[in-house]
Amino acid sequence: MAETDRFLTLAELCTYLGISRSLAYKLSHRNTIPKYRPTNGRVWFKKSDIDQWLNNHRIMSETELQPLIN
Repeated sequence: MAETDRFLTLAELCTYLGISRSLAYKLSHRNTIPKYRPTNGRVWFKKSDIDQWLNNHRIMSETELQPLIN
């Protein structure tokens, strides 16, 4: 399995994103972040899904926005 296809536990997700356990629970509970729950118990996060989620929430810099404003 490629590194990007591996599944992360909640603790690994927190480390990967540099967020608190509390924030990870909130993101998961609100279905803000993509997740897997195959047994209605433990929650798993696919690294490639998390990377895509991060990329989809990119905010453009002022330099990138200037040509669009003018």
